[in-house]
Amino acid sequence: MAFPAFPVDGRSKAGGRARRGNDFGREAWMRRAYGPLGLALLVLLALHAPQEALAIQTHGGAEGLYSHQFGHLLFLGAMVVFYFRLRRQAERTSRGWRYIGISCLLFALWNAVAFLGHSLEEILPSPAFVGGPNPWDRVLVAAPAWQALLFYACKLDHLVAVPAMLFFFLGLRAFCKERP
Repeated sequence: MAFPAFPVDGRSKAGGRARRGNDFGREAWMRRAYGPLGLALLVLLALHAPQEALAIQTHGGAEGLYSHQFGHLLFLGAMVVFYFRLRRQAERTSRGWRYIGISCLLFALWNAVAFLGHSLEEILPSPAFVGGPNPWDRVLVAAPAWQALLFYACKLDHLVAVPAMLFFFLGLRAFCKERP
């Protein structure tokens, strides 16, 4: 496929602005060229995914857990302060700022849930978990029903974190669309 006639800055060879229609411009050319290639690459990566991702982080000793928990508290505090500062600003009617505000609340909720989940994991007695040293092999078997239910609910913290990231992304995208 040939390269487009428009240079990187978006201007045509005659010096005027490039048209932003369906067939002109750098963005349309990139969509046509990389759409099928990107999809093929995504399918290829999905088919050759590793068997074990090992996407879990354990904290050796108390100092690792303390610093991790402290990080959750700092992030939670920062998101709450940022949300209330956003509410006082005059630009809060902007769609981008509304999305960022929602993401702040969701990130704060995610940090609270993750903090509670890590705390419950430490509070529950070690005989409550059965399995090997690998965290993927451990199963919660002996705990009060409400603690076990709360523990498993806190392990689903990604159901709050992913929408928080999505709203943050939507806010940034709205800012890009709003600027001249």
